[in-house]
Amino acid sequence: MRVPNPPARPLLVFDGDCGFCRTWVARWRRRLGDQVDYEPFQAVGVRFPTIQRSRFRRAVQLILPDGEVFEGAEAVFRTMALAPGRPGNRRWLAAYHGVPGAGPAFEWGYRWVANHRPVLTRVSHFLLGPPHDPDAPIGPTLAGELAAARRRRRALAAGLGAVLLVGGLAAGRAKRRRDRRRHGLDSPDLSD
Repeated sequence: MRVPNPPARPLLVFDGDCGFCRTWVARWRRRLGDQVDYEPFQAVGVRFPTIQRSRFRRAVQLILPDGEVFEGAEAVFRTMALAPGRPGNRRWLAAYHGVPGAGPAFEWGYRWVANHRPVLTRVSHFLLGPPHDPDAPIGPTLAGELAAARRRRRALAAGLGAVLLVGGLAAGRAKRRRDRRRHGLDSPDLSD
């Protein structure tokens, strides 16, 4: 799809009434700087009458300077690919287009996230901290909330690491027991 009146720079249009959308747009704005403009569809929807309002409500829309429009997961990956100095972000877009079945899988994931935005907003704030304006100074309250979110992420990673370690050890022990039984080195111990 193309729009007849494209913006001068890439424009990511999102649902301004959605806390999850506002949170992630704030994070992308910090990461991408002035490579992309961001506007809620409530403010710019009338500027693009060829895009149905239901599309704006359903998914983010990336409108490029040539008038081409992308939505959903592809719009997110194309936006992230614009990040200066972060070539790794382009890999997601390459996978979206190059890996068989990846595009539909990513779009399914995008729709799942879109359908669960209220709870995912709380999870995002818990693990990443509240969104904040990248141009505004970080005050003591916000600094404390961001530090607390970092501690929660570290604790979650440590807990997940411990679970994986214990699970791996238990799986290894179970495999050794099966191997010993299979080779007749051990009789089954019913107390295990």
